[in-house]
Amino acid sequence: MTASIPVHRLFVHVRRIVAAGYKVGIVKQTETLHLKAAGNNKSGPFNRQLSALYTKSTLIGEDVDPLYDSETNCETSWQSNHYLLCVCGQQEIESSASCQLGLVCVDPSTGEILYDEFTNSTAYSELETRIAHLQPVEILIPSDTSQHLMAIFQGIAALRKTDDDKIRLEIIDSDVFVPTNAVTTLTQFYSNDQSKLKDVLNLPKLVINCLAALSIYLKSFHLERVLTFTSNFCRFSQRSTHMYINKKSLLSLEIVSNSCDATEKGSLYWVLNHTCTKFGARLLRKWLAQPLLVVGEIQARLDAVQELMNGNLDGLKSMRQIMSKLPDLERGLCSIFHRKCSLTEFCIVTSALEKLRKEICCIFVPTTSSLLQTLLTGIPEYLESITWFCSQINEAAASIEVNSLSIFKGDA
Repeated sequence: MTASIPVHRLFVHVRRIVAAGYKVGIVKQTETLHLKAAGNNKSGPFNRQLSALYTKSTLIGEDVDPLYDSETNCETSWQSNHYLLCVCGQQEIESSASCQLGLVCVDPSTGEILYDEFTNSTAYSELETRIAHLQPVEILIPSDTSQHLMAIFQGIAALRKTDDDKIRLEIIDSDVFVPTNAVTTLTQFYSNDQSKLKDVLNLPKLVINCLAALSIYLKSFHLERVLTFTSNFCRFSQRSTHMYINKKSLLSLEIVSNSCDATEKGSLYWVLNHTCTKFGARLLRKWLAQPLLVVGEIQARLDAVQELMNGNLDGLKSMRQIMSKLPDLERGLCSIFHRKCSLTEFCIVTSALEKLRKEICCIFVPTTSSLLQTLLTGIPEYLESITWFCSQINEAAASIEVNSLSIFKGDA
């Protein structure tokens, strides 16, 4: 299927097609009028090439994920995580009632990476619990997946609330998941950093297989660099620090979705979500789905919330006003990291971070909350270099996407 779409409406149509479960390629003109006139193809058509590829979990970049989008309802799923889940398992043994499964879940738009390996019963309740928590938009599975497990995934995909909100299933060649091939793939992928390679090879075996498949799959979208941050790797089942809520309890208590049509409306998350930023909404959802167990951490969070509720910090009201106007900084930073941002987007993110730094510096006062104290002193230090970036950029030139060299001031 092919279609010609106006440039200014590209992100709207791409999102709709991708939401229906399709993979979308963007073909753009790669030859300018001046290059064509100077070349040997003066009378022929302009050269066009495939410039980008998108699925629902890989919607990152200036074409499809503008930071300020008036046509996207803030209550839609676009403020949620867009997890790409890869699952593989050992071949089931007929005499055994269980099998071993491994998974890696990554959100390229925020950099979050979760992994796990677990023993599953024939009912696949452990797998369904993890999928209910993560709610992936795309699932990768090996081509030799058992019929029983394939039926599980197809059933999960069929339960989506509308035809325009489908989980996309991608079948990957099973050879990619062979342990020796997986180790070879990751050895090449992490060849520039032996310490990261060592960390990765210490992961559970089935997780290594999934990670290798993801590194190959994400390469076609130019998003594989997200896997280089091994410090972002986090095990899903951290039962020593977070409460483990199984699928039945998650659905019965309607924590993140209601029991009628599986949407957020009417759920506990929907009732409590008064956040003013998209990244704040994602964090709240994570807090509700995986509550803390450690008393000290619970108390620290309560103290921080209580102090914010009391409003004893000077400048808190203006801070909230500023934050409500912030773009989705998590996704903006990841877009910059993946080298898929526009000049305008880069300026928007750096300008927003500079405003945030200045505002936090203004409201800093001694606080009884150790968590707030850490944040209020740490964030300005982390963002110290942002001031230099902003001072070197000509925002007026960047806003109209002129020659990239003209966005820098003076000799910068």
